[in-house]
Amino acid sequence: SFIEAQKRNILIDSYVTPRLPMAPAITYDELRDCYDRMKDKSFAKVARITFRLIDIQPARLNVPDPNTDRVKLAEELAAQLIARIGLGEDFGALAKQYSNGDWKEFGGLWRPVQPASLAAPYDVLATEAEKIDPGQVAGPIVVNGHVFIMKLEDKQSAGYQPFEEVQDQVERQAVFERRNEVFQR
Repeated sequence: SFIEAQKRNILIDSYVTPRLPMAPAITYDELRDCYDRMKDKSFAKVARITFRLIDIQPARLNVPDPNTDRVKLAEELAAQLIARIGLGEDFGALAKQYSNGDWKEFGGLWRPVQPASLAAPYDVLATEAEKIDPGQVAGPIVVNGHVFIMKLEDKQSAGYQPFEEVQDQVERQAVFERRNEVFQR
């Protein structure tokens, strides 16, 4: 049973530990090697963006004259909204009022997404997010029947947690590996 296995492991540990030779201290190079072995599995950070979006869809605009160029009208509306945002109006409130997108009830706020997971026509937002910093607004972005205005809330690039932040975890793993090697012998 599980309890019996735990008892056995504790007894083995208490018998073997005092008999282990004093191992030399773990060097910085050993820690770096251990970090390099672990980083893909334990310390990888995926790219992620969080943004608000006003999605103006020209086909859904109400226009009195059916001959009106809806795309041009949508671009003009987007330019007006960008000016209002620049004057300090709340992006979320404008998204609730003017967006045709699915997230308009949430002020246009999307959940954090991986940039590579965005499908067309939203994939262009990942490219625009790379060009701006959090808090900045991009637009109007015209693509396939949509005119987007995007406010970047947060951005995280792909990479790894720095060694300095995880050094304690790496050291514990290195000690565990050494100890396990001695137990196996």
